[in-house]
Amino acid sequence: MYQTTQTWFLYAVSPVHMGAGNAVGELVDSPIQREAHTAYPVLPASGIKGALRHRSEASDPDSTSALYGAKPNGDLHAGSLTFTDGSLIAFPVRTLSGTFAYVTSLVALARISRQLQTSQHTLPPLPSVTDKALSVDGDARVLETLRFEFDANAELSTLASWLADRIFPADPCYDYFRHKFSQDLLVLPDADFSHFVRSSTSIEPHVRINDDTGTAADGGLFYVENLPPESVFLSTAMFSDERTGHGDASAETLAEKFADSLDDQLVQLGGDATYGRGHVIFHRLGA
Repeated sequence: MYQTTQTWFLYAVSPVHMGAGNAVGELVDSPIQREAHTAYPVLPASGIKGALRHRSEASDPDSTSALYGAKPNGDLHAGSLTFTDGSLIAFPVRTLSGTFAYVTSLVALARISRQLQTSQHTLPPLPSVTDKALSVDGDARVLETLRFEFDANAELSTLASWLADRIFPADPCYDYFRHKFSQDLLVLPDADFSHFVRSSTSIEPHVRINDDTGTAADGGLFYVENLPPESVFLSTAMFSDERTGHGDASAETLAEKFADSLDDQLVQLGGDATYGRGHVIFHRLGA
């Protein structure tokens, strides 16, 4: 049973590879993880929690056991912290003008609205039109090679500003992206959104090197899929009272300490860390 919760926005500032293992029958050898029923990219809770545990062990080992549980060589007990999978809010797509836009769908927004209820937050009303592409100011836009006619929607303008004010840290270096999100959030029909999250990820070629010769190994070319920078996700952290058996910290105390150590910090998630992949900013939705 969890006594308190926190809502966290996860904002990618580099490509992110949280891999699904070897592909079967796919052109990409190492795809990212996706939800089975939507094919939306997802940041699995196990990967989030594992990365945060690694970070905690390096910076605050005294709190690691209480939050994340003991390792097998210690007194076994459960940790007080649980994360949900990171759910996709907005996905960057290249545009003919304005470089890129943040795209989403009513399905993605409705799921985020439902998840926010678990931490006593309320998303502004969703746009009421469900069968047309919507933007803050209307007009036509070209996304990748597809042209869309957008209807202006006042509810979307309110929603985009609300999200922009809460996704990005307060540091001035995020001001440009905060403003861009508030103006360039586009709601696509669900099928079109699904198309872009499937086809507009970053695919990178890699080559395995033969250790003996220092040259490319035979058959060593493989392809890795990454989430693009500017992808935005939401995850809920849930806390119970300490379970170590030798401490009595409350869920609220542990949650407060956890938030103080993580808010607005950059965390490396997923693989390919030596290539600079997986840089994600964690920003807590305020109480």
